[in-house]
Amino acid sequence: MKKVYTCFCTDVIHEGHRNIIEQAQKYGEVTVGVLCDYQMIRYNRFPSISFEERVAMVKGLEGVSHVVVQEQIMYDEILKKLRPDYVIHGDNWKQGPESVIRENVLFNLKLLGGEV
Repeated sequence: MKKVYTCFCTDVIHEGHRNIIEQAQKYGEVTVGVLCDYQMIRYNRFPSISFEERVAMVKGLEGVSHVVVQEQIMYDEILKKLRPDYVIHGDNWKQGPESVIRENVLFNLKLLGGEV
């Protein structure tokens, strides 16, 4: 079975997250990264719930096979470790500041043989 990866930087699951997982399941077994507290604060904001609560929240989502900690905002380390066939993400990273993260993923997947 193919490996699919996505990462959430959130403490609230909404329909967009569920849609990402639903789409990801079409490609294979889904692993979701939960951004660690340090990087979440650096990237976004202080979480309103603990890291452990965020992990449990994601583990409870239908369609999620595995949950891992993503220690960095950029995907270099986690992609080298997991070597997914696909990375699934929302449209929000096609433009603006998040496009740098998308470029990082595209670069790494080109080296590893995966697809966005």
